Amino acid sequence: MRYRFWAAVVCGFCCLALLSGGSAAAEAAPSRVLLFPFTIHAEKDLSFLNNGIQSMLSARLARQGAVDVVRHKQAVADEAEALKIGAARGATHVLTGTLTLFGNSVSTDAAMIDVQTGLTQVRFSQSGTDSGDVIRHVDQLARQINQEVFAVAPAAPEPTVAVVPAPLKPRPAPKAQAAVTAAAPAPAVVPAPAAAAPAEGPQVWKSNLLNTSLCGLTAGDINGDGAVELAAIDSGAVYVYQRTGDDLTQLSIYMADRGDQLIGVDAADLNANGKAELYVTALAGDGQLASFVLEWDGSLLRNMARDLNWYFRAIDAPAGRRVLVGQQRGSLATASTASELEDQNRLFRGDVLALAWRGDGLVPGDKIALPRGMNVFGFTLADALNDGRQVLVGFDDNNHLVIVGDTGRREYKSPESFGGSLNYLEYPSGAQFTANDRYYLPLRVHVADLDGDGVNEIVAARNKDQTRNLLSRYRTFGSGQLVCLNWEKIALKEKWASEPVADFVADTALADFDGDGRPEAAFAVSTGGGFLESAQSYIVTYKP
Repeated sequence: MRYRFWAAVVCGFCCLALLSGGSAAAEAAPSRVLLFPFTIHAEKDLSFLNNGIQSMLSARLARQGAVDVVRHKQAVADEAEALKIGAARGATHVLTGTLTLFGNSVSTDAAMIDVQTGLTQVRFSQSGTDSGDVIRHVDQLARQINQEVFAVAPAAPEPTVAVVPAPLKPRPAPKAQAAVTAAAPAPAVVPAPAAAAPAEGPQVWKSNLLNTSLCGLTAGDINGDGAVELAAIDSGAVYVYQRTGDDLTQLSIYMADRGDQLIGVDAADLNANGKAELYVTALAGDGQLASFVLEWDGSLLRNMARDLNWYFRAIDAPAGRRVLVGQQRGSLATASTASELEDQNRLFRGDVLALAWRGDGLVPGDKIALPRGMNVFGFTLADALNDGRQVLVGFDDNNHLVIVGDTGRREYKSPESFGGSLNYLEYPSGAQFTANDRYYLPLRVHVADLDGDGVNEIVAARNKDQTRNLLSRYRTFGSGQLVCLNWEKIALKEKWASEPVADFVADTALADFDGDGRPEAAFAVSTGGGFLESAQSYIVTYKP
């Protein structure tokens, strides 16, 4: 069904291309545009769309004696490569672009560059909420290039008029003996109402595929360059990425000690040196915590502290600050009875504490009061109800969102579950001690004003567990998405949701990636691997 839709889109491209004729122009030296195939980021192979995109652009840009359009067979990695090839082929301009399709969301980005000067004459970026918006974007791109580069005035549209009969005055009924035929009033011509501008959809960016199964994600200025980088983990390594154009470039990798398992990563600049440290929660081979701290030293990640008995989590605080909180793990080795071994609370010992960096290490600070059953993972403190109070928003044992007021009383519990993670801790179960049970860690929850309307929203992942949380040891997710909720007097109401992915959301982060002063959402999607399949992941940024 989806293939037939895209086939229809291609047919639409071809029809529009045939109907789009170029008018002649008398220029001595025609411009020569080298048109490169667009780079297409999508969950499925949609490379066949390029034929339609190139046909439509060629037909709308080419004008006999004025503009020649030449198609290049292969896409390029970046604009510098496009300029190099364009110069070698005698082009005056190069046109390259990227098409990102995520569910029904579409984002089209393109650049028209002058080969001689290297200056970008048109920088195009449009998004939409329907797959058919691709045709509209390509049409807009061609119009913009014609106007701004080749000074071709847009064709004036035919005026649309509406014919409305003039109002008739009431008249008496005609007399029977004298039938009078009145002339019909002339129609009044009135301008048609202006069409409403189409609403812009979310801005979605999807990275290239990563050949690993990511299980953690965070964001911050890791290398101190003033921009936001992404840090991610799989079970055995820490990766730092930088978004360059439409690609995700790996800046550094740090391999964990052999046998250690990574289950969390958080970025926070606690030592105030302009570079966010990475606080990595890790388990050693014996199940005890072996967490560590990394910092960028100018070219790679350096270990600042290791073998720490802390679970880490960074939460956003007012005024853009980020607070690191931690909780320690108890020792199962000290348990003397089966009931003590089966106690999940031994996985988390003591209170959740705010952590600070002093000298060469971390020191614990103030206690953060949490409801019974909650731990360092899966909560935040913020003005989620928009009434000026700092309330706690987090997940309960069944992944329902709960809101706890400043008095400690629960004020809300969602009727449906959110979150859902494949990261877990194991502990012995049963009197025979022959099997380990699993405690699945909750995902993050965020509170922020993403759309700039002055109202805070709650942002969380929603992964659909195919076992419906009925199996304590095993989970498998059929789909996942990012969800934004806002408080409506008595309950949380869904404000928007990203298009579902066929895999699951492994972790989420909020950061100002584009520098406009408002945070955007980022989330890591992981396939997790399967029978005869290698694990793969990708990262998505989403701006509503």
